Amino acid sequence: MRVIAGDARGTKLETLPGEEVTRPTIDRVKEAVERGWTKEEAIRGISFADRYPMSPGTEDLMQKVQKNNVSYLYDLLKPERGNSPSVPSF
Repeated sequence: MRVIAGDARGTKLETLPGEEVTRPTIDRVKEAVERGWTKEEAIRGISFADRYPMSPGTEDLMQKVQKNNVSYLYDLLKPERGNSPSVPSF
């Protein structure tokens, strides 16, 4: 992974040992699916505002982005009728 903007643009980021990429969003949604949460519960119960701060006045945008991301990942990870869940590759 590399930083794509700002003063640190182009800087390579190191990952944790044994991890290709750090993806807290996927992990949190996967945990919600494993706990049996509904999509609505996952959308309400998962927040990333502390990890991805936004500019003042953009709170509504953050909520919309967060809702869309959680909803999309929930649909990908939720097994349907006996199918095992699949993790998207990014």
